[in-house]
Amino acid sequence: MYIKKIPALFTVVFILGFFGCEKKEPSDSPVVARVNDHFLTLNEAEKRLRSYSNENITLEDVVSNWIDTELLYLAALENDFDKDKILQNRLFEFRRRLFGDAYLEAVLQKETHITNSMVKDFYEKYKSSFVRAADEALINHFVLNTKKEADRVKKVLSQHRSGGERKELFASYRVESRVVKKGFLIKALDKAVFSSRKASAVIGPIADNQRYHVIEVLKRYKQGSSYGLDEVYDEILQRLVQQQKMLKGKRVLDSLRTTSNIEINLELIK
Repeated sequence: MYIKKIPALFTVVFILGFFGCEKKEPSDSPVVARVNDHFLTLNEAEKRLRSYSNENITLEDVVSNWIDTELLYLAALENDFDKDKILQNRLFEFRRRLFGDAYLEAVLQKETHITNSMVKDFYEKYKSSFVRAADEALINHFVLNTKKEADRVKKVLSQHRSGGERKELFASYRVESRVVKKGFLIKALDKAVFSSRKASAVIGPIADNQRYHVIEVLKRYKQGSSYGLDEVYDEILQRLVQQQKMLKGKRVLDSLRTTSNIEINLELIK
């Protein structure tokens, strides 16, 4: 079975491994994995899973990556990497930065507050920058295994009703509406979606790679048209949050400087 790797956090997990691993057998949670006398409990695995923002990461992935980390960590110990002075210095610096960043983030989380009016004001001020660089369409995209399935889906969609059969269709195929840009779909689908001028349409079935595609176009947006506030709300929110964090982060550091004894001898650098 193929197990997804999680490279982004691997270095952090590996370095943190040098702080030590728990060896005492737990009594409050079952062990889901063990490497020699090191183990991973179900509680700890679930906690690690919750720390990932990627919804495609599974508990099985977490366990697999924990095993990889432990194997490499133990191999490093066997080869005296924990006694390497350079690595010890890097670990020391990493720990200081990790704790410092965690403290700053905790302070900023408490102090950062964005209101709806702030988001709206930002949107109105910079509305001219929120324009589409290409044609876009809001679609429901079904990928079917057989022509018979595809014909049935198209028939239901073409009825343009919101009854139980339509709801069952969307639930069965787990389809959710999404926005696509011109040029990002495979060539046949892209041409079918963006060549028509109709505001809405049901397209397909279109055969590709032994699959059949049926697409319901709900809305079309022309290149150069403005995004609505609801479409860019989250983007603006994140921009404002980062702006506030940068400003308040500087204030936190300035405050710490005024309450600490700091000595700088620049002449020694020269």
